[in-house]
Amino acid sequence: IGGNPLDQHPSELVNDRQLVVGSSTGQVPVIRAYGVTDQGNSVAVFIHGFTPYGYFALPANATFDNTEENLAKIRASINNRLEGAARGTKLTEYCRSVSYVTSHKSIMGYDTPHTKFLKVRVAMPTLIPPLRRIMEDGIDLAGVRSPNGENVYSAFECNVPFVLRYMIDQDISGAGWLT
Repeated sequence: IGGNPLDQHPSELVNDRQLVVGSSTGQVPVIRAYGVTDQGNSVAVFIHGFTPYGYFALPANATFDNTEENLAKIRASINNRLEGAARGTKLTEYCRSVSYVTSHKSIMGYDTPHTKFLKVRVAMPTLIPPLRRIMEDGIDLAGVRSPNGENVYSAFECNVPFVLRYMIDQDISGAGWLT
């Protein structure tokens, strides 16, 4: 669900060095979990601080100049495009962060041509479909050099529902105990 931010919103560590601080204005994603305690009491937990994201493969044979300046320019470019694409969404910021990932591989068809990705984090889960369209339709991004001039970024893991993404990332199984 979308909800109001906490007074002190949780932060998320990115690449073991950069924090993605949750928004302090507008709506933020909130995951609700319902359950029962060991004593039999009903509980509802409202989880703040998990940011929706998707991976986008760099075009074939492209190189990327991985600098904070280029990542900031990419984030600003995506933020501007999302603002135009997300009609009716009132947010102060749409793209929360962009990071360069080389530690993942695509196993689609067991061929691994994709080894360089941009991990894009957005403010709300409803922004993932427009983000996917923007990236797959083509966008010029700072620091990305493609020998054939291609600017289309294939989407990976963008169809995973937000709550399932949280459960996978936190190693939570259905009907399991949360502590």
